[in-house]
Amino acid sequence: MWEKVRLKEICTLFDDGDWIETKHQSESGIRLIQTGNVKTGSFSDRIDKARYISEETFASLKCTEIFCEDILVSRLPKPVGRACIIPPLDERAITAVDCTIIRVQKERVITEFLNYFMQSPSYFSSVQSEVTGATRQRISRKKLGEIPINLPPLTEQKRIVANLDSAFAEIDNAINSYQKRVSELARLQQACLRKNLNDLIEEWDKVFLGDICDLVGGGTPSKNNQEYFDGDIPWATVRDMNCEELFVTEHKITELGLKNSSSKVIPKNNLVIASRVGLGKVCILNQDTAINQDLRGVVPKQGVEIDNRFLFYWFKGIAEHIISEGIGLTVKGVKLPFLKSLSLPMPPLTNQQNFVSKLDIIFGESEIAIKSTEKLIKEHNALKASILSKELQTNII
Repeated sequence: MWEKVRLKEICTLFDDGDWIETKHQSESGIRLIQTGNVKTGSFSDRIDKARYISEETFASLKCTEIFCEDILVSRLPKPVGRACIIPPLDERAITAVDCTIIRVQKERVITEFLNYFMQSPSYFSSVQSEVTGATRQRISRKKLGEIPINLPPLTEQKRIVANLDSAFAEIDNAINSYQKRVSELARLQQACLRKNLNDLIEEWDKVFLGDICDLVGGGTPSKNNQEYFDGDIPWATVRDMNCEELFVTEHKITELGLKNSSSKVIPKNNLVIASRVGLGKVCILNQDTAINQDLRGVVPKQGVEIDNRFLFYWFKGIAEHIISEGIGLTVKGVKLPFLKSLSLPMPPLTNQQNFVSKLDIIFGESEIAIKSTEKLIKEHNALKASILSKELQTNII
């Protein structure tokens, strides 16, 4: 028979550590594992983006050391409560703010079983019911400990883990092949875009972006004043920029919030680019939208004849260059003088429109293939969720 317990009854949940400021980080020492390393069900070991603190800093700050087979939970979005098992690491590691370490009581629960449970729809439903925060949604360590779990005997846990390992291995192989196809289609898009841009560069004179466009910065109203949020003005952040055309923003602000901040409203049909965090991202606005400090609005100067979709494709074509020029230890960004100094070809408007029409056809056809492949990925992930739910159905004492 299965019993209903709370996470804190079968695990030890460790408090968050201190916020590790940039000045405390170093090139070597003790590895800092962050929320970005936590994917749903798997650990993302990005050595190229690894951060460290010294032994001296570790001794002076409140940090929790991580060990192999601990479960690390991110208490921030995308989504709140995502968790993974820490694999064997070649170095000492710690975590700090916004991550909770869960160490199982091995006489009660198998780590792999708990990891599977923390991928299940029922777990995420329980987490969502405890999420708080209007602009920075999260779940507290205390509330995380109260999450209910239907716990079978150890022998049944082992059977479930074996079944899920076998089923998920086959499904994940299919998902990986689909993801490779999406990546290849995206690479082909970029190769085609670069070739067409290079043809324009060879044929037409170049101008500086700052000479033909205003680059408008943004800001964030104080999150301590609730009167500034939940208004009628769309307010964009980098998190909204996972699309070509920006129709909807996660948050909205009020007129009062706009007036009492450095945020600016960018008129519809203009571009927004990421200048800090998410470098290389670009969107066309479908409505008048305020932006935060990580974004820049790109608004053609009065009298300049330029097609905004031409600008959009040009920004997509130089995305890698912008990313490579990012500066900053933990958060990469580019400054206004760099953006103004970017040079682009400036053919007549009719040539720009012909360029756009050609790229629209090429990108449109490849996007159909990408979307159909992404649909298959979603269907396979839904199958995993269905299998999880079925295996975790219980007989409660």
